[in-house]
Amino acid sequence: MRVWSANDLIHNSHHLDNLPRHGRVRLPTSESDPSGINATPAGIIQRLSDWMSSNWAIDSNILWIDSPFINRAIHEELLSSLAASVITLADQSNIPVMSYFCDIRPEWVLRDHTRQAFLAMCFSLLRQMIGLLKPLVVVDSDIDLRLERFAKLDGALDGWKEFVALFSDIVPLCPKVIVVVDGLQGMDIFGEGLQGNIRDFVALLRDSRFKVLFTTSGTCLGLRGAITPRETLHVKGVYSVDDLRTVVGPAINLF
Repeated sequence: MRVWSANDLIHNSHHLDNLPRHGRVRLPTSESDPSGINATPAGIIQRLSDWMSSNWAIDSNILWIDSPFINRAIHEELLSSLAASVITLADQSNIPVMSYFCDIRPEWVLRDHTRQAFLAMCFSLLRQMIGLLKPLVVVDSDIDLRLERFAKLDGALDGWKEFVALFSDIVPLCPKVIVVVDGLQGMDIFGEGLQGNIRDFVALLRDSRFKVLFTTSGTCLGLRGAITPRETLHVKGVYSVDDLRTVVGPAINLF
């Protein structure tokens, strides 16, 4: 066994913040008002309530709220604000949170550009998880958390397997955490070849320590290949703010 200082791991991973981000860890406080949940349809509120109150260890830990394609401004007003409200509620309940709000735009169609944005998101979540660790953590002696191992994560997808292995080694050290990821469909649409990485990413979050919320608008093949229908809430026929605020009953698949 070996004891590591959380401060050492924060230092060893500091370079992961250097990738250009096309997203935010949190939305501004003005966009995170939990009262906004009351303006959403009853079906969504009930499903969120069930997800937040479910048993961390037994029930599925993932909920994906997915709507048809809506423009960026409406997505931010509706789905991003909904995700931010969940974070605010978790903060008020003193539940640790890891979060990321993607901001991938149609003009960013270069494959490498989007792949780098995807890795920046993953690195951000890893850094957030490290920030939640106890001051001292104990790991098996064969688990390497030295600077040299973190340094292999240099912003290239060639190091994806190293990222998956490192993230997996740190997961058992963290407390129970709510994870919120908004807007991942941008990575999927404009990042050709990322679907497999997105599936790997979801697999990393399938741990009883995590309770995970995805919010998207439009097709996200990576999530569709990794999340079951029972874990998915499809909101149908949403093309404007008024549409979402009036969608009820049959328009929501609760499975």
